[in-house]
Amino acid sequence: MTVPRLLRVWPEALVVLCAFAYDYPCGLRDFHPLDSSIVFDGGYRMLLGQVPWRDFFAPVGPMLFWAQGLLFRAMGVTYLSYITLAAILNALAVACVLGYSRALTSDRRLRLAAGLVCAVFGLPMHRGHPWYDQAAFLFVHAALLLLAPGAFSSSPSGRSRWTFLLGGASLALAFYCKQSTGGVAAVCLTLYLLQTGARRDAAWFVAGGVGGFAALSAWWAAGASPGALWRYAFALPLTSGRLQTLLSSVSLPVVAASAAAGALTLKRREWLLWLPISLFLGAALGSQLFAAYFFVPLAGLLLIARAESRALLMALTLMQYAAKSVSFGETHEFLGFVGIQLLLCASAVAQSPLGQVLPAWLRGKGWDAGPAGRFAGASRLAVWGGFAFILFAGVRYSLLRKLSPAWLQFPVVSPAVAAAGLAAGAVLLLVAWDACRSGPPGAAWAGGKPRWLWPGAAAAAALAVGIFGIRQSLVVLAVKSSQEDLMGSFRKVEAAGLEGLRMDAQSALEMEQGLAYLKRLPPQDRPFFVFPGHTVFYGLLGQPPPQPVVWFHPGLTFRAGEPDEGRVCGALAANKVRTVLVYGAETTAVLAQLPCLKAWVERDFAPAATIGRFQVFRARSGSCAERRAGS
Repeated sequence: MTVPRLLRVWPEALVVLCAFAYDYPCGLRDFHPLDSSIVFDGGYRMLLGQVPWRDFFAPVGPMLFWAQGLLFRAMGVTYLSYITLAAILNALAVACVLGYSRALTSDRRLRLAAGLVCAVFGLPMHRGHPWYDQAAFLFVHAALLLLAPGAFSSSPSGRSRWTFLLGGASLALAFYCKQSTGGVAAVCLTLYLLQTGARRDAAWFVAGGVGGFAALSAWWAAGASPGALWRYAFALPLTSGRLQTLLSSVSLPVVAASAAAGALTLKRREWLLWLPISLFLGAALGSQLFAAYFFVPLAGLLLIARAESRALLMALTLMQYAAKSVSFGETHEFLGFVGIQLLLCASAVAQSPLGQVLPAWLRGKGWDAGPAGRFAGASRLAVWGGFAFILFAGVRYSLLRKLSPAWLQFPVVSPAVAAAGLAAGAVLLLVAWDACRSGPPGAAWAGGKPRWLWPGAAAAAALAVGIFGIRQSLVVLAVKSSQEDLMGSFRKVEAAGLEGLRMDAQSALEMEQGLAYLKRLPPQDRPFFVFPGHTVFYGLLGQPPPQPVVWFHPGLTFRAGEPDEGRVCGALAANKVRTVLVYGAETTAVLAQLPCLKAWVERDFAPAATIGRFQVFRARSGSCAERRAGS
């Protein structure tokens, strides 16, 4: 009697469940007034039936807002619904990783380890909240699953034109999660297919992407208008922030020219990714991003002999670095593919110089099987040690929030040097010890040197390097730990809709008192407007947002002083806003960039109360806001 398939895949199902369960508590730890409100507010607007780019606007695609709106409809408008979406996205990403990793290695333990790393370094690294880049990366994982040989096709090649069409369409969905991340992924995966020689498959892939993009664009444009779609989905992001800097930099033509040159060099397809990745590597030298994006992948490229696996590793590395380069996110938010990068490196160890060539060379020099076998075993042990170290760093950051993972920043040199030095020193000590015990007494290498001299000297040097790395790591830990707040100072927020959320004591009290104040407002003092963050208050109190901007970030989410700002002020006046909450001292600088909004607040409102860092303003008697409310 055969075991049912569902029972045979229970380890994979357990890893997927762990991805969901791990992200959930990460999402309930801490709240950032602006970042933690954006998707919540956008999903609430979708629940109310508002249409993206017609009734509200944001410089990112609306796919994540749409998904959050569906979950709000199913579970209610609460913070737990918000966190549940992130946990679902994280679990789906891990399921895709476990699916397409079957085409990369037959070692089930490595596949499960890669899934665990993906579970930790996906959405949990961004506070466990649903976020655009991670949602886009989910659709990239789905595309890789569709492109994996044997995943959905029984053809000799393991793939069919339909999987490539659907893979391209998946990247169109990634584009409408976040345009820069989805666009970068589409370019990198197309280059990957061309590099592996799959020119016809690449054509189907591009066709699926173009078709999916056209269908989605037509759908969103039908709800709003082609002009609004172009302005907020394309024109504004192209002229804002880092993407504008990249487009105007001298490096972009060089990257484009190198990619075009590689495309024409059909006999050496690896140029398709080697040239742009080398240019990004040159730009990253001397910066903190070098270790985060290239330390492990470039080491793996020296080991991987299989051309397709090497091409995939280069594509993922290039995609992560390029996506980070055109975004305002932090380094740790773009590491959703670290698990697959580690899997590709680890699965190559058995065929690498560490696993085969060096032991064979040692045996050829007259060494017995002992040190050769121990070296191969030590290399495999180093692989599992690397997985454990990276998981520890990710868990420490995403769950405890006390210490940024050292390997993600420039101090990665310290723990990496410590681990590498100690591992190499231990292996070389074994080799030197076996050299002392093997061979006849007095046996020597050419020149009369003892057999243990060189491995012993190398072991001493490696151990010295490892000890130095430990010392530097301890310095980094001491400095970081003294700068961060401990989770012990966090407490639960006691407010309806925010059950389970933990924040620092002051912020939790402000949230509770702010919500209580707004609940007590008499009907004539509503609706309220909260600026610039904390827009979760609208959904928690059941009030439609009184203006169309999902989050206020002048120059990034809309243009200050242009029609967008006038539209905001017009909506606030039309909705007869009587109460305004302004949060934080730094808000003054933001408000100074919005002259229309600043003049509206100063002219029609007067300070009424202070709630922690909230400054409450009420409509002045006889002001325009007062007359509109009474009419």
